[in-house]
Amino acid sequence: MKIRSAMESDSIGIARVSVESWQHTYRGIISNDYLDSLSWKERSENWNEVLKSPLYFCFVAENESKEIIGFASGGKTRENLRFPRNYDSELYAIYLLEPYQGKGLGSVLVLSLCEKLLENQFQSMIVCVLTQNPFRSFYEKIGGLKVADSDITIGKVSYPTIIYGWQDLKTLIERLKR
Repeated sequence: MKIRSAMESDSIGIARVSVESWQHTYRGIISNDYLDSLSWKERSENWNEVLKSPLYFCFVAENESKEIIGFASGGKTRENLRFPRNYDSELYAIYLLEPYQGKGLGSVLVLSLCEKLLENQFQSMIVCVLTQNPFRSFYEKIGGLKVADSDITIGKVSYPTIIYGWQDLKTLIERLKR
């Protein structure tokens, strides 16, 4: 497996991972109609734009065939969400295709992102996770502490979320390297 910075040309692969992961992970949690409406094409167009931003960081995991099988993205804490304001960066998303889950790639992707965030003067990080996300324990395993409850609207439905935080990226990086 190879972890590298995402390029604009990766937008289709990232979109595929995003859609397939959402459909697998959130089936039975988020409306099936919403999940079934997800489109690689639409997501790819969005990723094309996002990957152009100099303050949006994304890392991809590739398999031996150079197929994108996972990604992690992050940057400055988004203003439009109700996060605790004493965190300056956010893990926006991390997804892996089902066959590659549970093999340690998530930790390596988060490590790559955290190192880039620290390099760009960020000091702390949060992530917003659906309360019913079956992989929520991943964030606890890597030292995330619950700092708030919130909600997020997906489609037209509001879902409860938990916000995990890490006050010190350096400490998180050391933990991930172990």
